[in-house]
Amino acid sequence: MKARGFDFVAPDTTQQVCEFLLDASCESRIIAGGQTLTPMLAMRVAQPSRLIDLSGIKELGAIDVRGRGISVSASVTQSALEDWLLKNPNNPILSSILPWIAHRVIRNRGTICGSIAHADPSAELPLALVALQGKIFATALSGIREIAAEDFFIGALKTALEPSEFIQSVYFPNLNKDTTFGFQEFGYRSGDFAVVSVLVLREQHQWVFCFGGIDDVPRRFTLSKANAAQAIEFLNSLSLEITVRADPSATSEFRRHLMTSLGLRAIQQAQPQ
Repeated sequence: MKARGFDFVAPDTTQQVCEFLLDASCESRIIAGGQTLTPMLAMRVAQPSRLIDLSGIKELGAIDVRGRGISVSASVTQSALEDWLLKNPNNPILSSILPWIAHRVIRNRGTICGSIAHADPSAELPLALVALQGKIFATALSGIREIAAEDFFIGALKTALEPSEFIQSVYFPNLNKDTTFGFQEFGYRSGDFAVVSVLVLREQHQWVFCFGGIDDVPRRFTLSKANAAQAIEFLNSLSLEITVRADPSATSEFRRHLMTSLGLRAIQQAQPQ
């Protein structure tokens, strides 16, 4: 199939982007890397009347250290952040997760904020943002709105963004010095979407478990004042008690199995060396 016809605009400023989004005469979509949107256009899953290209706005290509975290602007590609972290090892979770996203050729074009905006339940970056309790900064003509990650994802491919807003940047907090972590993921082939992914954080006696692929949004759970044995018991209970989705790619029973098997490995990785 071919994409339906659309207008293409390349604004020079974020204000112009917001003005286009506020124009109710046609449906507009943001394009930065286009690695998700382009195939959706070709299959006519998405049929906007206008595409707004962000690539010409210089300020949207920035990666900045802000406070105790990293701010990533709208046009930053996944490979650009991956390479930046090699020289600035501020966030080992992102350094570990980014290579799992598709293949390098995809990461060369796909953007960090684009993945967050797409809100795929199996995607690695929404999982990391929720686990770290990051923030999304949504921009409209009325100003910038700060949205907590756990409030941003409201369903499969659904977010709290208003039609007049776009993601100008996302903020990933860094780990505390005494926090360790483990990350595990299962997909049927290298570069495929994850069937289930698990990110475990351990800070002294507090544990955070975050799962991707088991529900329509990343799911985050905390366990306080627990050792590794109690964390494993908690993981096993979670896999039995919570609702886990089924779809053509995997049954809920298989996803429960992956929660425990991947979770056990992630707990082992998170143990202090």
